Amino acid sequence: MKFKDVAHLYLGCKVRIIKVHKENPELEYFVKQDEGCYYWLSGNVLDQIKLGWIEVTPILRQLSDMTEMEKLDVIKLGTAFWDKKEEIRDVCHKANALVVVYLTSHHFDLFGLIRIYEAFDNNNHNPNPYKQP
Repeated sequence: MKFKDVAHLYLGCKVRIIKVHKENPELEYFVKQDEGCYYWLSGNVLDQIKLGWIEVTPILRQLSDMTEMEKLDVIKLGTAFWDKKEEIRDVCHKANALVVVYLTSHHFDLFGLIRIYEAFDNNNHNPNPYKQP
């Protein structure tokens, strides 16, 4: 799996521009000087990734970095739809979707992208963009 396949799930995460393949400064696209710079993954950046104009590497968090508060949030989301009238399968589908949205919006690596070098681990990246002051 490549980051570009799941990039839309990580809107808002920090990315590093690795390579600019197509420049067009008049349209406010990236230029060669942007290589190595950091940006937030926005719709504009996502479009350029999909078109193959730029290559980026996201900075993601490992699941083991989850705080106690985040763990409680995930547990709450996992049980939010519990209703004895519903089939357990339906409850799991709703809960799983909410948990995935929560985890990706908090920039957790759900797809093993760090392990296959498609993403930077925020703990080994200097500076860590997610470190709380």
